[in-house]
Amino acid sequence: MKIVYKYKDNKVILHIIGWIVYVIYLYSLNLLTLNDINIFSVVLPLLPFIGVFYTFLYLFRRFKDNKIVGISYILLLFLFFIMIAYGLIHYIFPYFGLYLLVEGFSLQLFIQEVIRYFIQFFIYALLFFIVEELLRKERKVLELEKEKHNLELQQLEIQKENLQYQYAFLRAQINPHFLYNTLNVLYSQALPISDDLANNIMKVSDLMRYSLDNIEMENMSIPVHKEIEHLDIFLSIYKLRYSNQIYINKSVKGEDKHHYVPPLSFITIVENAFKYGVISDIENPMLIDIIFEENTLLFICKNKKRKKISNVVSHNIGLSNLEKRLNFAFENKYKIDINNTEDFYTFNLKIYK
Repeated sequence: MKIVYKYKDNKVILHIIGWIVYVIYLYSLNLLTLNDINIFSVVLPLLPFIGVFYTFLYLFRRFKDNKIVGISYILLLFLFFIMIAYGLIHYIFPYFGLYLLVEGFSLQLFIQEVIRYFIQFFIYALLFFIVEELLRKERKVLELEKEKHNLELQQLEIQKENLQYQYAFLRAQINPHFLYNTLNVLYSQALPISDDLANNIMKVSDLMRYSLDNIEMENMSIPVHKEIEHLDIFLSIYKLRYSNQIYINKSVKGEDKHHYVPPLSFITIVENAFKYGVISDIENPMLIDIIFEENTLLFICKNKKRKKISNVVSHNIGLSNLEKRLNFAFENKYKIDINNTEDFYTFNLKIYK
């Protein structure tokens, strides 16, 4: 707002300076032929024409897209100005001691002079309006070029960030791939010693392979049976971790009719339940329901909540990332419903075909 006011103030000052220069010009011109002329006799007759100038300017701006209406207003202004000028010359100016009537005055000569000055200030206003429009369009072009330049800079910044993310992603992949290969080596070494140990190492290896393969997917969706298969591996690893002292009721209802889900979606939800829920209460086991309908897949995960989770830091990165992947692969075709009560937390995910 301050910039706008400053611009308007400067504009008014420039107009005042312009009219002062014009008055000095007229005064100097009249001084060559009239020795007893004063500045007052130049300024006073000029005031009505300054009003006409700005009236023209307003009409040009107001009716630049409707020229017929604008011309009609100019004709009305002309008639109105003749009456105003006649009243000024005969009554107002003489009151201030300025007598513009000369011998041989006639209405015809008066109207001719009014028309001459009317056209003169019409041309002044028109030229001013044309220059103003050209400058306005030039400013608009410059602003558009500036906006275009800013957008290009933003796009370059986004491209730079994308390259940084890609580099970070590639760098982050080194350790998981190394760990995956190491697990395969450990599996080979454990196989002669213990089948159970070797099988558990293979489960971890398969789960890691599943994660790495699906990170690089472009369509961000896989057949649901693959997700269920690796969810079972994930659950078996957790059972091994807690020496089977966890209680989970998992059920699959209905028939899979080529449903798809984002990779690691079920695992992300269940992992969140493991992190914040009670999994050792036999009376309140974790409930996992996968329900297939004709055009709908419903995944429900319900767990009892811990009373104190002060030692667990939550950033909701997993669930937030899941929602982004759902938006990418199933925009407007999914629904998340969370029921968070005092004792239980239920996550409902519904995906439509």
